[in-house]
Amino acid sequence: MGVLFLLQLFIVFLLLNEPVVSSEIACPEVCTALHNDTDWSTSLYTNSSFELPVNAGTVTGIVTAEFQTSYDSFTCSSNRLEFKKDDFNVSLAISFWPKKRIEVYGYQSGVKLGSKRFEFTDKMGHYVQISDRSSDHYSIKMGNTDPQSSEIISTDYNYDSASTWTEFKNNNIRLTDTRRITNEGECIVFKYISVCPDATPRLCDTEPSSSIPAELGQTYTLTCSGSGAPFLSVRWSKDGSEVTGSQESHVTNRATHRIVSVLEIEDFAIGDVGNWTCTIVNENFGNQVTKTMEYIYRKEVEVSSRPENDFYLETPGQKTKFEWKVTGWPLENVVLNCEGVNASKIAENRSGYHDNIPSSEFSVTLEDEDQVICALQDGEEVLDTQNITKVGYGCVEGEMGVNKTCKPCPTGETSTAGSVVCSTVQGSCEVGMYGEGEGCKPCPWGTTSPSKAVKLQECQVVESVCEEGEYGTNVCHVCPPGTTSLPHSVKLQDCEEKVGQCDWGYFGVGAECAPCPQGSSSKFGSAVKAQDCSVRAQRTDLPWIIGGTAGGVMFMVLLSIGIVCVAQKWCRSGQE
Repeated sequence: MGVLFLLQLFIVFLLLNEPVVSSEIACPEVCTALHNDTDWSTSLYTNSSFELPVNAGTVTGIVTAEFQTSYDSFTCSSNRLEFKKDDFNVSLAISFWPKKRIEVYGYQSGVKLGSKRFEFTDKMGHYVQISDRSSDHYSIKMGNTDPQSSEIISTDYNYDSASTWTEFKNNNIRLTDTRRITNEGECIVFKYISVCPDATPRLCDTEPSSSIPAELGQTYTLTCSGSGAPFLSVRWSKDGSEVTGSQESHVTNRATHRIVSVLEIEDFAIGDVGNWTCTIVNENFGNQVTKTMEYIYRKEVEVSSRPENDFYLETPGQKTKFEWKVTGWPLENVVLNCEGVNASKIAENRSGYHDNIPSSEFSVTLEDEDQVICALQDGEEVLDTQNITKVGYGCVEGEMGVNKTCKPCPTGETSTAGSVVCSTVQGSCEVGMYGEGEGCKPCPWGTTSPSKAVKLQECQVVESVCEEGEYGTNVCHVCPPGTTSLPHSVKLQDCEEKVGQCDWGYFGVGAECAPCPQGSSSKFGSAVKAQDCSVRAQRTDLPWIIGGTAGGVMFMVLLSIGIVCVAQKWCRSGQE
């Protein structure tokens, strides 16, 4: 909160009988003056008696009579202030006696009833105040017009009994029935007598609340003014907490009392943002009215700094912190949310300033998390997002992590998945294979490798003109029997073993069979590609003589067939 200090408010007080009020303050006239002795100072020690006729119903609410005594001379007898319906019925009489004693009583049909006495001191002997707001008694108070004085005498008066009060009431002997106000004596002079409808102060401002945009470092003056029945005081609070340091000025026009309170906020700071409330209180009766001034400060929320990198290198025993700084106001809705990390690793500090602008700092600390996605938000608005990864995250075998990317290990080196470094290994795999030791793996289809390749990345794409069932680059080779390959295969390992189910003289996989090329044939289920069909012997028309015995009789048969197999003793012809 800014420094609060007294600001002297110069308001010219009453000069003699002329009320002077600041022209900038337009306060409502709440009370009415019944008596105003502009020459009261010359009336003291002389006859200060008066008789004031009033209309019935005029004296109701709160009656205030400010007076000055001359008891120090010890030559005075009593003074008596009476509120009369007529000469025989007095709703209330107040007698002021030497040695600062006071007596209150009433008259009914000329008979004095319900006398009550009490004493007052110099600090209290400035005014007497009567209220008929209660239904079963008068409230009588005596006090000091000095606003710094808190001493007061207060008593309730009902003519000593509820029955007497009711009797007076039923006989219409109440303050509101007053037709004359009289004062007899020379020891007290009444400066004024006023009547107010109630004890609730009124604000001089037309609006009981307002909002004021503020800037940090500036000075602001808060003014609160009100009018009403005597006597008024002001209390200040900030968001419900008491604030001291205001300067009050009191002004009176012999009827309505006014108060002006000024409070200054110097070097306005964030702690000064909020509701400043002025409460004007009638000190004698407790009635009050409030005025609230809300000082508002707003500054666009911006990210003034964010993490330089969105990756980190995992190091055993060490942690990496990623930090954000946000400036502006208000900042209470700014939060850092991170997925993939425990909430305990997120920290914040909301008490800073940056170039005299409020700032908040947020951070997340990582040590072995693979990937963390952080979003800095102001309510629903996203101020910044960061996808933070550990170096090497997502890298496969044979790659090493570099910042947020993965790069192949150099030739002759390899790595495990997630590594940030590569190591040298001795390969022993043949052409078209990669791996270490006995763990050789074929390169993916369409790629090949030099001998002793150790990682997948050494398998390179090579152009091939070979057809289905063949492999090679410039020279094509037939895949071994029982295996086949896709067109453009480049290495032996691209030839895959297949199970054939085609009939004699056909080749193919599954139910898709085709006849062997002209001049070749195959066994049942043995050919999966055209190259598996074997070449037939040349056609001949020479007869063959087949001999044998049947039932012990030797015979010979002359056969003429169109084909003789050279590789098989018996064969089934292919396509003729």
